[in-house]
Amino acid sequence: MTLSKRHHYLPEVYLKGFTGEDGKLSVYDIRKKKLKKGRYSPKQVFFEWNRNTFDVSNQKTDFLENIYKSVDQRITPVLKKIQESSGDPKLDPYDFFSLIYFIGITYWRIPKTDKELADYVKTAERKDLFIKLLNRETNEEAPEEIFERLRNEKAFIESYRIPKAIIDYLKSKNGLFLEKWKISYSTEPPNLHLIGDNPILTFNDTFANILDTEIIFPISSSKSLWRLDSKFPKIISPETTATIDQLIFIQSERYVCGPNPDYLNAIAEISKGPYNNNIIKYLKHQVFGKI
Repeated sequence: MTLSKRHHYLPEVYLKGFTGEDGKLSVYDIRKKKLKKGRYSPKQVFFEWNRNTFDVSNQKTDFLENIYKSVDQRITPVLKKIQESSGDPKLDPYDFFSLIYFIGITYWRIPKTDKELADYVKTAERKDLFIKLLNRETNEEAPEEIFERLRNEKAFIESYRIPKAIIDYLKSKNGLFLEKWKISYSTEPPNLHLIGDNPILTFNDTFANILDTEIIFPISSSKSLWRLDSKFPKIISPETTATIDQLIFIQSERYVCGPNPDYLNAIAEISKGPYNNNIIKYLKHQVFGKI
């Protein structure tokens, strides 16, 4: 069986919400500090070759990529409902819960959290990983040395991204209270929201669970999903939207994409900095309505 090679860490169905009328995106290369020539389809961005291909028992497998495809299929109807709506997408509670889980899986799926995940799997208490290894014949729990060997295997570490997102979802203390969640949307063009390789904007720099902290998550070029502990702003001004895109740009490491090359270039220019932690903190206070 032929293995897949192009493995997206941001799914194509999600990226379709940020394309222009031509169904394509403009791409800014952060390392080269320039806008790439041409336009790119969602298939051509935010992926790594063989990211989810592993050697298991001396055989190559892309089982994790197939699991991600199943996850992407489940969120597709909700994302399409959002993308096809010109205003309020009228989501029901199940739609919101699906989006909330999607935030969790996105957080653990992106390259930004590679080291965080590996460190967690390698150091967490056995009970906190919710993994139990049993001997097939005796039904007894496997010895500690077997468990230690397993949790240092790359295939196990990478495949733990999905259980970690599920655990965060189930253990969330505040994240699942729907009154804390709201979608902001623009009813008038231009819809210019950007998407980066680290797309979840958090108010706090450190947190135990992504679903319990205050966040802004762009879900299309005209809509964002917010979770706030304080009151939601009555109006999201164009200036606020631009600052959100600026912060998304600053925290991205490899690429930022958007529907409009001129706007993307303009955000790139104002994001050159230099930015210290105090400036970034001030900008976050602005967009999260703390000042």
